[in-house]
Amino acid sequence: MTRLFSVASGVVGSCYVYLDDFSASALAFYDVLEAALAKRQIPDARISRVHLREGGFLSAKREYLRVERQGTAFDIGAAPFGRGYFFSWWLVERPSRLPRPLRRLLGTETRHAKDTAELFRVTVSCAILEVVDEFTFGQGTRISQPRPPVRAIRV
Repeated sequence: MTRLFSVASGVVGSCYVYLDDFSASALAFYDVLEAALAKRQIPDARISRVHLREGGFLSAKREYLRVERQGTAFDIGAAPFGRGYFFSWWLVERPSRLPRPLRRLLGTETRHAKDTAELFRVTVSCAILEVVDEFTFGQGTRISQPRPPVRAIRV
């Protein structure tokens, strides 16, 4: 798949949940999260699986779930780390190449556009946390770290 977003350029923020002495299936997590996102009927959202490198050019690739909407994307990961497991989500924005006056003329900087962009970020973040809770509760694990604030990833 073509890489639409570069982690080096465009990362707006990220959140993590780490669970000690826990294991899960990333693919099962992605399946449940896809269903949770579909249930929310987010307008213009596209969901796909992407493979991103763990490091440099010769490194292994990891599968992530990507949720995109109008130049903004979440790359959502889940993987073991030591004896625990982590869930992460990265908010990435594709920079606009249009000059600001043209963006205003086209309506990309209206209050409505900014509201719906914020709602996309909040809705996806809430779905992720809901599914993490579902996965951890199903195994009798309680999240001991503070819950990441949803608005921490706000632009």
